[in-house]
Amino acid sequence: LWSGRTGPMPRGPRMALEPPTERAGKETRTALFPPAPNPATDGARISFTLAAPCRANLSIYDCAGRKVATVLDRSLGAGRHTADYTRGLRGLSSGLYFVRLEAGEDAATSKIVVAR
Repeated sequence: LWSGRTGPMPRGPRMALEPPTERAGKETRTALFPPAPNPATDGARISFTLAAPCRANLSIYDCAGRKVATVLDRSLGAGRHTADYTRGLRGLSSGLYFVRLEAGEDAATSKIVVAR
């Protein structure tokens, strides 16, 4: 993970972390929403939108940058999607984790706290 100690934050494709705008009933950009509930105890709902059909990978990382779970890894159509994730959170220790969405050329990260 970027610590800021070795220079400026790396540049790359970005995704919105705020809700997408809607135009004629269709969402117009890819976005990752904050997991709910947060903090989570047994499970969490992770919602996101895709601007276009693509392969989406939704994973959870610990603070050391190690992948601890893959929530979703498959091709999805454009629009809003929700992943209900319970199985993997039950095996995690209390602490801060990061949810990362990689969709096509875009990527976004959101925080989730696991509390026991």
